[in-house]
Amino acid sequence: MRVPILAGLALAATAVLAFAGQAAAAAPPDTVTGVAVGGGDTAIDWAQLKADGVEFAYVEDTIGTSSNNPIFKQQYQGARGVGMFAGAVHFALPSSSSGTAQADYFVANGGTWTANSSTLPPVLDIEANPFGASGCYGLSSAAMVNWISQFVTEVHAKTTRWPVIYTEPAWWDECTGNLSGFAANDPLWTPRSPSGSATLPYNWTTTTFVSVPDDALHAYYDGTLADLTKFADS
Repeated sequence: MRVPILAGLALAATAVLAFAGQAAAAAPPDTVTGVAVGGGDTAIDWAQLKADGVEFAYVEDTIGTSSNNPIFKQQYQGARGVGMFAGAVHFALPSSSSGTAQADYFVANGGTWTANSSTLPPVLDIEANPFGASGCYGLSSAAMVNWISQFVTEVHAKTTRWPVIYTEPAWWDECTGNLSGFAANDPLWTPRSPSGSATLPYNWTTTTFVSVPDDALHAYYDGTLADLTKFADS
């Protein structure tokens, strides 16, 4: 998953609009089309996205415990205002503070959940370190598993929902060592080619959300619109 508010990685809002219609038309069977947006997407026409078949938006919210998307509320409310499902994303920086501290920061700044048939559960985006040489943030596998456990447990305690985990299988294998599985509670979001099957990290047997590799904007819910409605409140 792209982190739009990181320096140098923002995409123009026009790219979001150009993507919408073609993405909905090319969506894999039995999926729901969505977008993943962040601070670099500054002038999104949410009504047009909805008209083009986009049904949900995940919005970048926080990074670590010291950075947040300055237009998170605008984007989140824009998606909800046209009848989309919406949810918030936290980009993990496990080397900077504990999982509990980052979960608290996330929830306090918008990463919450309400049972209203439109709010999607929060997302933990945990992947290779974009800021340093160590893709695993300098943590051992056991320490990384502990960090993730702290985060998801605290989010659940604060919101009553287990967060979705976005990760890439190769990173997960390397940095957690497959020492523990989170599949029992945390839905999976991982890259998958439009016509192919996803490689799944340890213990997961199915995907809930998928994204197109190397494509920051495309996101799909792996099910029908009726399924997504149930998922929002489950």
